[in-house]
Amino acid sequence: MGRLGNALFVLAAGAIIAVAAVLVPSEIGHSTHMQLGLDGCTMLRWTGIPCPMCGMTTSFALMADLRPLDAFLNQPFSVVLFGITLFIFGLSGLDLVRPNDRWSKFSLWFRRYEIRAAVVGIIWFSAAWAYKVWLLW
Repeated sequence: MGRLGNALFVLAAGAIIAVAAVLVPSEIGHSTHMQLGLDGCTMLRWTGIPCPMCGMTTSFALMADLRPLDAFLNQPFSVVLFGITLFIFGLSGLDLVRPNDRWSKFSLWFRRYEIRAAVVGIIWFSAAWAYKVWLLW
């Protein structure tokens, strides 16, 4: 990936982290996204069942506040996504400052694990959703 790609990744991941840092985590464990002017969760409102992403914004705000345990207890998969966001920010930032084609090297390394990572990710995501449903019911 070239400098432009790395710069875009740094900007995108940095924006996500910065927005999470200024949000105040909701005490109820979800609906923090409403501080961004977004509407409440339609699925939760119509069915009483939280959507699969329920609590992610709240947990991102908790992670940005350096409260990883609270973030994990609120929405376990969010910790994974926040970690990926930090990884993208860090790797792209490093490659932007000191180019070394790190994304290609990471891609070659990750190919050995991509199927396992996808399966684990799907299972963790599904389990986190089931946990959130249990938590809110």
